Amino acid sequence: PGCFTGDEKINLADGTIISFKETVERFEGKEFKVKSFDIKNKKEVIGTARNPRKTKSVKELQKISVKDPSG
Repeated sequence: PGCFTGDEKINLADGTIISFKETVERFEGKEFKVKSFDIKNKKEVIGTARNPRKTKSVKELQKISVKDPSG
């Protein structure tokens, strides 16, 4: 819970890209199709997302940057 910010982009199966906040407004309590990535088969697939919702609010976010160790 609390993994996304409202402005996080979600790729819907029909090619539409909307914010996580908008998914909550449009699909709360519902199932909907999204583009996903199948790691095992290394390809894009269509998946089912369920009941997007706001679970908590925070006053401050921390930005974390990760450097590729290979240079």
